[in-house]
Amino acid sequence: RGYLAAEIESLDMIVLDMVIPPRGGLEVLDDALGRRPDLPFLLISGEEIDQSLRQRIETINGSFLRKPFHPDAVLRVIAGVKTPG
Repeated sequence: RGYLAAEIESLDMIVLDMVIPPRGGLEVLDDALGRRPDLPFLLISGEEIDQSLRQRIETINGSFLRKPFHPDAVLRVIAGVKTPG
């Protein structure tokens, strides 16, 4: 929580892996969105995600990429981000 609290307002986007120790990416994302519900995000994972999580991601201004992916895929996601404000 502390590593996001100080900087969250200055972020244009957050990129998280689903598996990041010591907390999972979804837990970190929930904290971030609790502070900035309008913050665009990209979740990445080596595993496929279920349809309910995919729908949740799309509903709340997010994107998902499954590894492996080409770096251009990340650039396309970032280019399509609508920043708040």
